[in-house]
Amino acid sequence: MKSAVNRVHVTKYKCKICGERLSTAKNESLIIDDVPENTFNFSKNTVNLHVIACKSCGAVQLVNVPLSADYDAVYRSIGVSVAYREEKKRQIKKFIEVYNLIDAQVIEIGCGNGQFLEMIREVGIEKITGIEAGANNYHECLNKGFNVFHGNLPRVLKKEKLSNLFDAFVSFHYLEHLPNPINFVTCLYEITKTGGVGLIEVPNYDYIEKNNIWLEFTKDHRFYYRKRTICYLLSKCGFDVEFIEENNGGICLTVIVRKLGKSDGIFSAMRNQIQKDIEEFKLMIEGLKGPFAVYGAGHYSQLLINIAHKQYGIKPVYIFDSNKQKCGNKICDVVIEHGNNAINMQNCDNIIVICGIYNDEVFNMLSSSGKKIIKWE
Repeated sequence: MKSAVNRVHVTKYKCKICGERLSTAKNESLIIDDVPENTFNFSKNTVNLHVIACKSCGAVQLVNVPLSADYDAVYRSIGVSVAYREEKKRQIKKFIEVYNLIDAQVIEIGCGNGQFLEMIREVGIEKITGIEAGANNYHECLNKGFNVFHGNLPRVLKKEKLSNLFDAFVSFHYLEHLPNPINFVTCLYEITKTGGVGLIEVPNYDYIEKNNIWLEFTKDHRFYYRKRTICYLLSKCGFDVEFIEENNGGICLTVIVRKLGKSDGIFSAMRNQIQKDIEEFKLMIEGLKGPFAVYGAGHYSQLLINIAHKQYGIKPVYIFDSNKQKCGNKICDVVIEHGNNAINMQNCDNIIVICGIYNDEVFNMLSSSGKKIIKWE
């Protein structure tokens, strides 16, 4: 009889940020026993944490750990430390000043009992709104005179008309608590105006891992973000990451993002620049006395010559290049000649240098030719 073989069942799990298939095998996991069931209030009950990491996006996440009923309510003790409160207030003030938000519509997602709303108001923002899921926190914010929506962001967004309403948002140590980060960040994108900015702060797993700070693990932190993880998440949901830094000694990550326009607007500046450059090229040619030659037969010059000829019928009488392999070929029916012939050419006193990073070198080489040499940057 063949001996029985013990088989270990390994659950396949998909990363909730990038979708990569992950293993939950014990040798690829971190198991921590006797973790307090309640992170922010005293609790005698404990749970076991099963932590896995995605090799693709770097996300560290909990698996099969019960979600707290009040996971989306915010608990903060920032008011206990005067020094820390002043530090965060300076951070907010700088964000407001750098992005010119003094008259902007600003919203805090996960505003708790209004501690950050108070600081935002103190630095001069009047049009401040909050979203808070905790009932007690919500009523405390109302008592402080703040305009606050009750519920989590997806629920409030579905109920209220908040799409493209806010110039800026802030969210402090809230994203790591949420079981569906893609849904949350997608909602952030929807409430932000095109061109609007946002500030997000989360624990820094790069620092936690580097220093083996295992006490940082808690039931209510569903995700731990590395720099590359949070940049991936925010970019995936449409934001442009403008700035990211470690703060509070490295334990926190602060990220500033901007909402880009629709896809047809992403290249609008480039389209305008193409037409502007071709127009400037045409005007420069019209300002020359007599015909012109081009030194350079690389992709820069070839593209510029092709477009200028197609749009305006402009083309050089000579094209030169120092690469012998290009000589004898044609651009707009103009034969490419070797660069040694440029100085001795007849019937053309203007040479436009279009050689990219070699512009200065070629310009200096031709400067003693007695001809008018123009660098096209």
